Amino acid sequence: MNLPISLLKLLMPRIRHPTTKSRELAREITTEEATPATMSTRSHLLALPPELHLEIFKHLRPVSSTCLGLTCKEFYRIHKQLHGMVGLHEPIIICQPRRYPSWRFTRLGALLTKWAGPKFYFHR
Repeated sequence: MNLPISLLKLLMPRIRHPTTKSRELAREITTEEATPATMSTRSHLLALPPELHLEIFKHLRPVSSTCLGLTCKEFYRIHKQLHGMVGLHEPIIICQPRRYPSWRFTRLGALLTKWAGPKFYFHR
């Protein structure tokens, strides 16, 4: 697996040796063996070892972890294990560097409503 140098430089200083608990959780969340057939249909992030997934989630705040966790079942399991339920009123900072360097606050619920679109709604 070839990872871009920039990604390796970003991840390497943060990688620590996995603890026994991290290894057990990684084994628990791994559902299938990575093969060339499955890797070609999966994202590059999912192709990383489960220990790296855990490290990535450990460095995220709960709201960011929620957003990444909602991208697939494997990531949701990790998010749920590390952060549990996150309230829809939790604040998040949105950076908008493309238009002009700025940022604004919003709530997780507002962000998810925009992301999910009009066909979906939150169930209490």
